[in-house]
Amino acid sequence: MIEGIVRTVSTLTFEPGQTTDDYLAVFSALSEPLRIRILHMMTRRPDGEIPFTLLEEELPVGKSTISYHVGILRRAGLLRVRKAGRNYFYRLRENRLRACAPAFLEHLREIENLEISAA
Repeated sequence: MIEGIVRTVSTLTFEPGQTTDDYLAVFSALSEPLRIRILHMMTRRPDGEIPFTLLEEELPVGKSTISYHVGILRRAGLLRVRKAGRNYFYRLRENRLRACAPAFLEHLREIENLEISAA
């Protein structure tokens, strides 16, 4: 896992208008295995969008924990939120992740089953 992160950091591409704080927000958001799992789930979907109800079904944590982690990803600019009726849908902002960590985005897309060992 660490080797992948080192490769990701070494492939940073700085986009015009992005600040150091922008990059820190993204990398901070990527520091939690549950948030990586959420992003991975989105890369496995054709449109990159996932309903909150599916996150509830697939993740081994409660609604409030999911909401907390989705909020961090959203504030880092990695997700867009769409509300339809009483349902929330989250979409990966691939351009934002690609701007900060292109190799990591490709890694998430390529792996079939995400396995994360917590340090």
